[in-house]
Amino acid sequence: MTKKRVLFLKRLWRTATRQKVVRFQLSSRFRGRDGSVLAWEMKQLNIREKVRVRERETLGNKTEYGKLLALAAEALTIPDLHDKGLMLALTERENRPVLRRWTR
Repeated sequence: MTKKRVLFLKRLWRTATRQKVVRFQLSSRFRGRDGSVLAWEMKQLNIREKVRVRERETLGNKTEYGKLLALAAEALTIPDLHDKGLMLALTERENRPVLRRWTR
C-alpha cells in the first residue's frame, strides 16, 4: 500500500462519524407493554464499526448472509441486540440460541 493511501485511510478512520439514525415500525406484531407498536431505531455505521464487524465475522462466519446479518445487528440500536438480558429472554422463549455471539 502506498504512503498516500495509508495517510488517506488514517484520515478517513479518524474523521468517520455516524451521520444518520432512522426510526421505523418493523411490524404491528411488536408491541410494548401498553399495547402501542414499538419503534425500532437503526444507525448508520461508521467505518470503524464496519471494519470491526467485518474482521470479527471473517473469523467465524464465511457466508455473505452472515456478514450482512452481523452488520444489521450492529446497526440496530433499539432494541439493543448487545443486551444480555434481552438475548437470554429470546433464547429461552425460542428454546435455541439467538445471535449467540452478540452479547458484549
